[in-house]
Amino acid sequence: MGTHRWCEAGIAHGLVRNGYRVMLFGRSFHPLPPFTPPKLIPSPDLPGRGYSSAPDPEDQPQSSVFFTNIILYVLVSSPLAWIGPGAFAAVGYSLGGGILVNFASYFSNLVTSVTLLAPSGLIRPHHFGWKSRLLYSEILLPKRIIEQLVYRKLTPGKGDDRPHLDSAVEDKFPEGEKSGSLPDVERRFDIAKILDWQYRHHKGAVRSFISSIRYAPISKQHERWSKMSRAFVKGDVQSQHPPPMSQGYGGKQILIICGENDQIIVAGELKEDAALVLGGSGKLTFRTINAGHDFPITEGACVVDMMMEFWHNK
Repeated sequence: MGTHRWCEAGIAHGLVRNGYRVMLFGRSFHPLPPFTPPKLIPSPDLPGRGYSSAPDPEDQPQSSVFFTNIILYVLVSSPLAWIGPGAFAAVGYSLGGGILVNFASYFSNLVTSVTLLAPSGLIRPHHFGWKSRLLYSEILLPKRIIEQLVYRKLTPGKGDDRPHLDSAVEDKFPEGEKSGSLPDVERRFDIAKILDWQYRHHKGAVRSFISSIRYAPISKQHERWSKMSRAFVKGDVQSQHPPPMSQGYGGKQILIICGENDQIIVAGELKEDAALVLGGSGKLTFRTINAGHDFPITEGACVVDMMMEFWHNK
């Protein structure tokens, strides 16, 4: 919900080492032409995250429409060609997974496959208690009180011990200790410190978080997931000229990876619910990793291996 593209650094570098060009904002990838050196293309964080500013959520709620428009803007503004039939394979993590499903349901012709890492969208309602529903209500509490309560929830602790961003990017892993997704990244990330810095110093971060909780595709997205699946099947049947990227991808496939110990996206529940809305297409692959919700950060190398196997063995 609140993390930014630093969190995908390990996966991005792993994909580059496997010969892929990576755009970090949209979590989008496509193979490089022969003899072209791999490149990693930076692009903005989501509004209100990292260094990206945020429009007033009251004027532009952070809904699926909002995020889809931003994805399209990033794609068309790139000097590289990311628009066209089967232009890229798309990957989304957490909230990014829910955003990606919505995007792919409308623009299925652009993607060759969808990989969802602990995605939002199908979280069951019982995980939202009455306190959370009250806290993020638009009617019951004044805006200023809600922002103060959410700020306190996101920034626990007291005093002036506030980390600077530079101190949040440090050598976190001792020599010889497993660093998961960051074997070749020189600097290590303390995600907790980065988020603490973000919510304390980014004026748009808390308001963006609240707006995303209210309007973003976090739960009750079954119809949108089903629409994406139907669009994939329809596109495969009607297409007389398969997308140029389909070789090695087995058409439009869907890979979901979840952490077995994830307390936010419960693997068993998601597998059951995703099978109901996506399983009919026969294109769903579901995998798990022995980790929590942060597995793309801690187990990035394993994630890259799963993605490579999925893309090239289908």
